[in-house]
Amino acid sequence: MASHGFQSIEEIDEIEGLIDYDIPDTHVRDEPSINDLEKHLIHRKRHISSTLSMLYEMILALANTMRIRLRPQVQFLGVNLCAIKRASRN
Repeated sequence: MASHGFQSIEEIDEIEGLIDYDIPDTHVRDEPSINDLEKHLIHRKRHISSTLSMLYEMILALANTMRIRLRPQVQFLGVNLCAIKRASRN
Protein backbone atom coordinates (compact mmCIF):
# COMPACT_ATOMS: atom_id res chain seq x y z
CA MET A 1 0.00 0.00 0.00
CA ALA A 2 2.98 2.30 -0.31
CA SER A 3 1.77 3.70 -3.64
CA HIS A 4 -0.93 5.90 -2.04
CA GLY A 5 1.37 7.38 0.59
CA PHE A 6 -0.31 5.76 3.63
CA GLN A 7 1.27 3.10 5.80
CA SER A 8 -1.78 0.84 6.21
CA ILE A 9 -5.50 0.36 5.58
CA GLU A 10 -6.09 1.15 9.26
CA GLU A 11 -4.54 4.62 8.76
CA ILE A 12 -6.87 5.30 5.82
CA ASP A 13 -9.90 4.18 7.88
CA GLU A 14 -8.77 6.42 10.74
CA ILE A 15 -8.53 9.46 8.45
CA GLU A 16 -11.88 8.71 6.79
CA GLY A 17 -13.43 8.40 10.26
CA LEU A 18 -12.47 12.02 10.93
CA ILE A 19 -14.56 13.23 7.96
CA ASP A 20 -18.19 13.89 8.80
CA TYR A 21 -20.17 13.16 5.66
CA ASP A 22 -23.46 14.37 7.17
CA ILE A 23 -22.54 18.03 7.64
CA PRO A 24 -25.70 20.06 7.06
CA ASP A 25 -25.37 22.86 4.55
CA THR A 26 -26.21 25.92 6.62
CA HIS A 27 -26.17 28.19 3.58
CA VAL A 28 -29.13 26.54 1.87
CA ARG A 29 -32.50 27.81 3.08
CA ASP A 30 -35.90 26.44 2.32
CA GLU A 31 -37.73 28.33 -0.38
CA PRO A 32 -40.55 30.45 1.07
CA SER A 33 -44.02 29.41 0.06
CA ILE A 34 -46.26 31.59 -2.10
CA ASN A 35 -48.44 32.15 0.96
CA ASP A 36 -45.45 33.41 2.97
CA LEU A 37 -44.46 35.77 0.17
CA GLU A 38 -48.02 37.04 -0.16
CA LYS A 39 -48.23 37.74 3.59
CA HIS A 40 -44.89 39.55 3.46
CA LEU A 41 -45.98 41.71 0.52
CA ILE A 42 -49.29 42.61 2.22
CA HIS A 43 -47.38 43.60 5.36
CA ARG A 44 -44.91 45.71 3.35
CA LYS A 45 -47.75 47.39 1.44
CA ARG A 46 -49.47 48.35 4.71
CA HIS A 47 -46.20 49.67 6.11
CA ILE A 48 -45.50 51.75 2.98
CA SER A 49 -49.08 53.04 2.93
CA SER A 50 -48.84 54.05 6.58
CA THR A 51 -45.49 55.76 5.99
CA LEU A 52 -46.86 57.71 3.02
CA SER A 53 -49.88 58.75 5.02
CA MET A 54 -47.64 60.07 7.82
CA LEU A 55 -45.48 61.88 5.25
CA TYR A 56 -48.58 63.52 3.77
CA GLU A 57 -49.73 64.69 7.21
CA MET A 58 -46.25 66.00 8.04
CA ILE A 59 -46.08 67.97 4.79
CA LEU A 60 -49.50 69.50 5.48
CA ALA A 61 -48.44 70.39 9.03
CA LEU A 62 -45.20 71.95 7.77
CA ALA A 63 -47.03 73.95 5.14
CA ASN A 64 -49.54 75.08 7.77
CA THR A 65 -46.69 76.16 10.05
CA MET A 66 -45.20 78.15 7.19
CA ARG A 67 -48.67 79.60 6.52
CA ILE A 68 -48.74 78.16 3.02
CA ARG A 69 -52.14 77.14 1.71
CA LEU A 70 -51.77 73.96 -0.33
CA ARG A 71 -54.09 72.61 -2.97
CA PRO A 72 -54.13 68.84 -3.63
CA GLN A 73 -52.47 69.08 -7.06
CA VAL A 74 -49.62 71.31 -5.88
CA GLN A 75 -46.01 70.27 -5.40
CA PHE A 76 -44.46 71.23 -2.11
CA LEU A 77 -40.71 70.84 -1.58
CA GLY A 78 -40.61 68.81 -4.79
CA VAL A 79 -43.29 66.37 -3.65
CA ASN A 80 -46.58 65.90 -5.49
CA LEU A 81 -49.13 65.81 -2.67
CA CYS A 82 -51.83 64.26 -4.82
CA ALA A 83 -49.56 61.33 -5.68
CA ILE A 84 -48.68 60.76 -2.03
CA LYS A 85 -52.30 60.86 -0.90
CA ARG A 86 -53.34 58.46 -3.69
CA ALA A 87 -50.47 56.06 -2.92
CA SER A 88 -51.22 56.08 0.81
CA ARG A 89 -54.76 54.84 0.11
CA ASN A 90 -53.64 51.94 -2.07
